[in-house]
Amino acid sequence: MKLKNIKYMIAVGAILLTISSCRKNFEDINTNPNNPTQTNPEYLFTYILKEGGGEYDMFTVNKSFLSQWIMYASKSFGNSTMPPYLYLTQQKIKGLWESFYTKILLNTNELLILTKDDPEAVNKYSLARIWKVYTFHKITDLWGNVPYSEALNSNILKPVYDNQEDIYSDMLNELGEAVAAIDYDKQSFSEDADILFHGDLDKWVKFANSLRLRLAIRSGNQSIVTELMNEDNFISNNNESANFYYPSSLDDRNPWFDYFENYETAIGQVSEFMVTKLQDLNDPRLPIYAQPTTVNTDTIIGMPNLLNVEEVVAFGYNYMNTSYPGLSFVADINAPNQLLSYSEVCFLKTEAALRSWGSSPAEAEQFYNDGVTASMQYNNIPDTEITNYLAGDAAFDGTLEQLITQKWIALYLNGFEAFAEYRRTSFPTLQKWDMELNGIIIVDTTLVTVDPETVPGRFPYPDNEPEFNSVNYNAAVEIQGPDNLYTKVWWATLNHNF
Repeated sequence: MKLKNIKYMIAVGAILLTISSCRKNFEDINTNPNNPTQTNPEYLFTYILKEGGGEYDMFTVNKSFLSQWIMYASKSFGNSTMPPYLYLTQQKIKGLWESFYTKILLNTNELLILTKDDPEAVNKYSLARIWKVYTFHKITDLWGNVPYSEALNSNILKPVYDNQEDIYSDMLNELGEAVAAIDYDKQSFSEDADILFHGDLDKWVKFANSLRLRLAIRSGNQSIVTELMNEDNFISNNNESANFYYPSSLDDRNPWFDYFENYETAIGQVSEFMVTKLQDLNDPRLPIYAQPTTVNTDTIIGMPNLLNVEEVVAFGYNYMNTSYPGLSFVADINAPNQLLSYSEVCFLKTEAALRSWGSSPAEAEQFYNDGVTASMQYNNIPDTEITNYLAGDAAFDGTLEQLITQKWIALYLNGFEAFAEYRRTSFPTLQKWDMELNGIIIVDTTLVTVDPETVPGRFPYPDNEPEFNSVNYNAAVEIQGPDNLYTKVWWATLNHNF
């Protein structure tokens, strides 16, 4: 099945649920004998994998906000306000919220309904449960308390906002139950419909276990981490990573490629912080992650974050003399989107070992080395350079800061996960320039540490939520804290130090 045909097939063979968000009325579908009221589960599965794995509606938020907040990227024209975080508009917030709930979750829920009571469809039902958790964990990690338990119930017009702690507990249980229910003697989705793992149930099990490990580490659930580490049935090499491979069709190709091809100068530059960090470590991934500047093809120069327009002018920076992201990220039409990589799994296992959760601290160094190696091999770094790197500036030191910094490097341009890890740990230690200017003349510059309290902690809710679901919205705000950028989500308030 070709992705370019998905929209056509769904339009012909399915009724997609297109209500605007979980807060609005879930109207009953009138039965018409001349039109189908159900769709083929294969089509639905392909659709939700495409929308969730391709992250088309999430691209702008990742590119323009999360990747800049976590200092993967920066704008060549600076910011007119300090800090620049207020540029996250309600239009973008509502668009992302509605995409998650409408495009992905409502169709996932329809798939669950179609397969739940069919004993022959147990694997289809289990895979839909896994994808539902994958989607919901992105939502709750961005907003905190959100509609969850009642969000997809057509009989409930105003769903409650569940506490994030309860959401995490249920997601962890859902993943465990979904894996346990998989029956290798029963059929699953076809190879064509399953555009993530092409019908390979073993890979789905490893993906679910690895996702469960991510959630358990993030929420500090020692018992589940220990259980998973003892079973050790995770993604175990780069070929098993959850990579969404984009097709070449105009509608569905890699959004980084699409944007770079059409709006090259607006895609943003590589952050100076990222460039400096890789240079300090003598990291061979630097020429993979960043292109040479347009005016000097032998030089990679990053664009500093958190500068206003006057400071950018004083530094003399522009899109010509600073570096774009690497060609393998923005100029490859088929470049995959890494949803959950083998490298990340290794770093999760490293943290579990350092905490003595199902593993010994003595195993941490090997897990760490495996994680760095996996990232570098994915980026086609020669083995000799990997060996030298791990014996040199990146040699294991057993600290949380080193571990999360290496995870941050490996997650390059995955703003969703890097943003979550920064809020959880305050690593890497972000830095910015503190400048004194006389007009456009630099009088003094000092590199200072960014206070984590000044970095956003969550997304505000869509501004029409108080109107559509006022009672539950107000209850969520009372429990979680003010509905603004700087309130922390639940797991970010936990003590995650070793």
